[in-house]
Parts: sequence; structure tokens; C-alpha cells
Amino acid sequence: MALTLESNYKTALQGGAFQESWLFEIRNNTYTNGSVDTQYIRLGTEEVGSGDTKYNSFIINKPTIRESIDLEKGTAKTGNMTITCTNGTLSNHSAKLSAEIFNGTRFYMNHQVVVYSKVGSISSGDYLKIFTGRVKDIKVNDKQEVTIVIASATPIDFIKIPQYQSASGNYFPVVYGDYKKTVASTASSFANPVDADADVKMFPVEVDSLADGKYNCLVHKALTNEFLHYPVKDAFRNLDDYPIFAPIEQLGNTNNITSYDDYEGATNDTNRNVMQSELNLKRTYRYRPKTLSTSEIIDSDNVHLDPFLLEELKPLSNAVDISTSSFFQVKHRVTSAANNSNKDAQDFYKIKFSTTKEEHKVTAYSVFISYDVADYTNGFGGSSSQDLYEVSAQCIGTFDGDVTPETESDDAKDANGSYTHTFNFLADYSKSDGNAPASFEIALFFKSINMHNAESSSMTVKIKDIQIIATAEIIDEGTADTESNPLEHQSAVTGIKQLYCGGDGFDKSFSSGTVTNMVDMHRDLLSRFTGRGGSSETPLANTSNYADLVTARSSWKCEYWTTKEVDVNKLLEKCQFEGGFAFRFRTSDETPQYIYIPNGTITADHKIGLSDISSFSLGVTPVDKLITKRIIKYQRSPINEKHLKEQTSEDTTNSIRTNYNILTNENIATNKLDILIGAIGATNTGSGNRNDGFANYYRYINGVPKLIANIELLNPESSLVGSNYFYGMEVGDFCQFESSVSAVLPMFGGTFSGNSGSKFIVTSITRAAGSLKVTLREI
Repeated sequence: MALTLESNYKTALQGGAFQESWLFEIRNNTYTNGSVDTQYIRLGTEEVGSGDTKYNSFIINKPTIRESIDLEKGTAKTGNMTITCTNGTLSNHSAKLSAEIFNGTRFYMNHQVVVYSKVGSISSGDYLKIFTGRVKDIKVNDKQEVTIVIASATPIDFIKIPQYQSASGNYFPVVYGDYKKTVASTASSFANPVDADADVKMFPVEVDSLADGKYNCLVHKALTNEFLHYPVKDAFRNLDDYPIFAPIEQLGNTNNITSYDDYEGATNDTNRNVMQSELNLKRTYRYRPKTLSTSEIIDSDNVHLDPFLLEELKPLSNAVDISTSSFFQVKHRVTSAANNSNKDAQDFYKIKFSTTKEEHKVTAYSVFISYDVADYTNGFGGSSSQDLYEVSAQCIGTFDGDVTPETESDDAKDANGSYTHTFNFLADYSKSDGNAPASFEIALFFKSINMHNAESSSMTVKIKDIQIIATAEIIDEGTADTESNPLEHQSAVTGIKQLYCGGDGFDKSFSSGTVTNMVDMHRDLLSRFTGRGGSSETPLANTSNYADLVTARSSWKCEYWTTKEVDVNKLLEKCQFEGGFAFRFRTSDETPQYIYIPNGTITADHKIGLSDISSFSLGVTPVDKLITKRIIKYQRSPINEKHLKEQTSEDTTNSIRTNYNILTNENIATNKLDILIGAIGATNTGSGNRNDGFANYYRYINGVPKLIANIELLNPESSLVGSNYFYGMEVGDFCQFESSVSAVLPMFGGTFSGNSGSKFIVTSITRAAGSLKVTLREI
């Protein structure tokens, strides 16, 4: 966004001949506003001012500032500054520099240093602040030289989260994202199927203790009208393979969350709350199972004349989707041979399903089926009155320890209509022994009785819904323990280490509303845990403003939770990479700043002409640095932390891999995204906008070769009208070249200059007094 230069500073740069000096104000522990001259040490590359407030010209080296951004990682780096000084006596202290800066009466180590650029004879109010840092190291040698190392500010180092612990030593979690619970359900009041809401999302909560007949689980904030969940083992939504969770019946049918002070007498805090559940974990739920295999058609008697027996007319997935208005359709037709007399036929259509592997006692387990019979035609008209044509729904269950399945049937149907039936495994199947089946099949059994010469009958069966209905809980084993809560000592209870919650993650600490996107999560981490970027310190952006970046990332949704210690800086950098932006504290004033490349036509901050350039080289991204295909794994499972989804993205429109002779297994990256769950990007990244998603954004960063220019700028101001001053240039600024550059200097093919030509982003700056070197990367 370029530094703001005072008008007198600009004027002093004009005309070509000028001298730049760097002035260092090293502040000590007594510093307030600099009105007292003992609050600092002042040093300069030239002597500036007079009396006790002057900048002493002790600096004998040429200090530099080096800063850079890495667009591929989303990181920023500022190198340390080093100044070497003569060990002279300071004008405002009765001591030499070495004696004042360490082990005197004032403290300078790790205190602030501000560096200014002065050009010509401008006054102090017109200086340009170019660096803010801290004194990190001091040395003195036998040549009476004092070396001072100044590092850029690092307000986010050495901070770990989560920060709050229970008396047991467990952490109250850090949680970000827009989660959603299932519909509450009890044994006496069934709710809708728990897989019916595709927006349901969970995060794990740690069981901190068993006390007073309850699980006590640590949560990050007070959650209104929430309840805990338990996973349905090995069950996943048909829509997106997300794990299915069953709601645990609430304590007294009320929301159970208590503040930390009520839990164990500690100071209450909005980040420390406890959710509770009874130890039996009773849960009643309905969900749609997954098919284990494709359908199976059985012609049991081979008496058909038809060219087809059964015809599938709708997708099988419609039988177990979340809509009861869609359906799976099977058409059956049977035609007897011309010489048939009183022939019978039995045909089956079977679908095999997976079943729940419950970890606790199953007290109810049923399969529900809803289906229609349509277009029914019975064409059998023989002499017998038993000329039947009918269908019945069957459920075939196989139980552990018994390889022979057991079958239950619905009543046979011989007319158009809508029908439902529930197969109760625990009550109706003698082989169940009170257990759920190991597997089951739903079969449509078509029966034809007394077929005669070339007679034909047909019907269509539409399966609209198939659901498993179950109740499970931890049962009291009848222990002889006389304590009031014997369940607390059972292994099934003590083995539960975490339950699951659908309450929202943190609200924005700097504003209102739940944190839902990658940029707001990053800022909330800053604000909540480092004290920066809060409501009183809106971060900057390299183009436009912070709000525009949030808008550009509004669909880049986040989900993150942790109960284990992580380094805040590393987590921030993970947000930066997965969120498609870089972040830094500005070198000049430590203000937080986000850097990204927006969509559309970009207006250059700086225009570079031929007369502005002292030296120039132009290169191209090396082929071995290109990522031309990405395998993106995302959406962590709350159960085992593994990624549930995978997407392969590649620019297939522009044939990048073919054009650059990239072999099958070359230039492929696998990105495991632990936070980003929305705006993953297109599978074909050759179209669409840069900021449409993760894959799109990084296709523009390192998916195709880009021009890289290294320039030493000769002028402090641009030779072109409508350009910012080069001495105000920052990393993240945008540049373009004037046509005189491409007309004279050797170039690669393509349009390089002008408003329609290549635009560049500043990725590196090396600044010294009177010198400016930059690296520009094509965007």
C-alpha cells in the first residue's frame, strides 16, 4: 500500500541530487514520549540536530533493511539490522555508548528502536519512519566498536494455546467454525433421521472427569440449548461421507452447561465452561444406511419368456438419500411361454446394506422401508382362481455366529398404493439374541402364480426411503459396588475419552458474530491471544482494506479445534497458507497487514521507467518449482482427525503439463488442509477467478511460470506521472513497467508493459541509505 511520505520529504527527493541519512532512536525502560532526553540514545549515519537531543554520528557501517514475503507459503520475513558504532561519549548521557546501553542505570535490551530516513535539510516532523524493532544483541570489541543488532518486532513469538486448564490438567479447547447439532431425539420422541441435515457438523470435547453420575466435558464458551453427541460407529452420511452422530438424551431434558466456577470453584471465565451428560449415554436415532454392494437380481425358476426380468429406472442412491420425494425405481415384468400351464415364478431384487457396529447395549434396532407400487397389471387369466401376481418387501438379516440368514416379510401387495413396513430385529428375529445384525438385505420378492399360455404381468416398485432406527446405551452390569454411581467404575464408561458437540466456535473477539472464514480466524487468533489486531487496531491490507479481503474470503470457511498445545505463530502461518494470503507486521510501524492478490484489473502503486533503473535482470520461475497438479485433502474427521475428503485440481484447459513436458508423477503436491473446508477451488483451475478458492489462488501463484525481475532503482521517485515514490515502496505493493523498458532492455515474449501488460508484486526489498533494490514477481 506504500508508505505515506510527507510533502517536504517528497520535495527534498526531487531534482536528482540529495543525501539520505538514517537516524536511530534507541529507547530505554523509562521512555514515555521522548520529552526527556535521558529516555533514549540517538545515533545516525550523520550528525543531525544539536545539544542533548542530537543524533550522534557514531555509525561507521552502512546498515540495511531486508524484508520479503513468500506468496507460496503466506509468510513474511524481515532480517535483523546491524549497526556498528564508535564507542563515543553520548551527548545526552555522561557515559560512552557501551556503558550506557548495557549495565547502566537504564535498560535498552529488548526495548524499542525506531529508524527514520532523512533527506536533505528537512525537519524532524517530515522524517520518514522506515523501521521499528527491538535491541536483541550488543557487542563491543578491542577497537572500541559497539555492534548493536536490532530485530523486527515479534509480538507473537513464544505464545502457546490453549491457555486454560482444569484442575485435572486438561485444556479447555480452542474452537473455530460454524458447527450445528443434530435434532434432539429420545426413545419416546423420535426426531427426523440424524443424517437428514447436511449442515450438521461436530467437534470433539474432552471428558475431564466422571463425577455425580455425569461426564464433565470441557468446552470453549457458554453454549445455549446444546447437547452432547456420540458417534454411530462406522456410519456415514450418504451425501458426503461425513460421520453420523446420535444425540445423547439430556439431563432432565434441559440444556446442561455450567461455568467453570460452579464446576470446581475456580474464577469464572467466558472461555471456560463445562457440558455434562449422564453416564449411560442413552441415544435414540434414525439414519439411512449405506449400500454394501450393487443390486442382485435372482430369477429362481427360469420360466420367463421376457427379454428382461427387472429393469432399474432410477439411481439406487435415491432409496437412501435425504429426500422422501425422490425414489429408486424397479420395473418387473413376467411373461409365460406359449406352452406354459399353471406355472409359478419367483423373482428377487436384493440390495445389501451395512449396519451399525454399536459399542454399547442395543435396546432397539429396526429397519424401516417406504415404497410405492405403481403401473400394476395382472395379466394372468387361467382357469384357476389363484392367478396371483404380487410383491412383498423382505428384510434378510445375518447375525454374528450364524451364517444362515433369517428373513421377515411384509404382507404381499397386489395393487397400486403407498406402503411402509418396519422390521424389528430384536423382537421378530429369533437368531438375533438381542443383538443387531452383522449385515442385512432388503429384497423385493415378486411372486407369479398360475401363469398360462403367453400371459404377461408387470409392475413398478419405487423405494422411497430406508432407515435404521436404533437405541443404545451403557447398561448397569449389576455390580455389587454399593456406591451411588456404580456405572462410574465400568470399563465402558471409563473408556469414553471424548464426546461431541455441535455448538458454534469462538465469536469474534474484535467484533460481533461467529468466526466462520479464514481471515477472521487469523485476526481473532491475533486479537484473542496476542493482543494485536483487536477492535481498536483494524489491520491494513496491501490493496483496498481489510473488509475487502474478508469479502474476498467470505466463502473460504474454517473449522478448527484443538485440546493440545500449539504454537500460535505456527497456527497463524497455517491460516495464512490455507487462506491464500500473507501476513506481516509492517517494518515501519509494526501495524498488522494482510497481503493478497485481488481479482480483476490491478492498479499499480508504482510505475517504472527506463531512467529509473540502475540495474535489471529478468528470470522465470524454474520448472521444478511449479505445482501443476494438487491433491487436496480436507475436512478433518472429529473422530480420528483424518481427512474425509479429497480433490484433485489441475489446469486442464491450458494444457500446462503437456506444454512444459511434465511427466506423469512430476510437479504434483499433496496439500493436507487442517482448517479450510470451503472454497477448496475448482477441479479444473484453468477458468474462473483467482480468489474463487484455494486451488485457483495457488494455480496463479505457482501453477504456471511467472516472470521474476530483480532491479536496483536509481531514482527515489518515479519518472512517470501517477506513480507513488519508490522510497515509499513496501512488500506487497504492485508495479508495472513503462514501454521504454521493454523497448530497450532484453525481454521474453508477450506483453510486458503498459496498462494491459504484466503486473508485478513486490516480494523483496533491500533498503540502505541512498539505495533501493527490489524483487518483483509477475502476478
